[in-house]
Amino acid sequence: MATGKIHAQTTQSNIKYIVVSATGLGIYLHNPAVFGMIAGAVIAHWLTPDYDLNTIQYTQRMLIRKCWIMGWAWRVYWYPYSILCAHRGSSHTWPLGTLIRLVYLLLPLAILVYCYSINLAGLASWVGFIFVGQSLQDWSHLRLDHIMPYAVFTQKRNRRGKVKLGV
Repeated sequence: MATGKIHAQTTQSNIKYIVVSATGLGIYLHNPAVFGMIAGAVIAHWLTPDYDLNTIQYTQRMLIRKCWIMGWAWRVYWYPYSILCAHRGSSHTWPLGTLIRLVYLLLPLAILVYCYSINLAGLASWVGFIFVGQSLQDWSHLRLDHIMPYAVFTQKRNRRGKVKLGV
């Protein structure tokens, strides 16, 4: 298993490749929403599948060091998620884990949109590309944890539902 620091370094280096890919794709498709992939990659750097652990993650610790109020607010916001999701459970599956974290992240925005009837018609394509960028980062995280993301539905699990590694 890779440490939180290795995960953070890997996702940080992946951002460069995703920026190049998204820029080329955006120019080719003439669609600025493709740059949501870059946003998704940056979000996924800070929002790892390991947020299901009830400990302070490496990226949370870095955020607390840079801006302690924002870091602790971020930690408090993700605390219910760490209680509800078992480690290496649904949060470590692709694309389900990525989708769950994205929905949890956008939940306050969805509540504001519903309460104030805000029209965000053009946001759907951006959210789709954010999901793609976040999925690419999660894919590399799962590979570092020795979990085969593409074989998520065929993985063998023990009695507690945890994935058996190396299978």
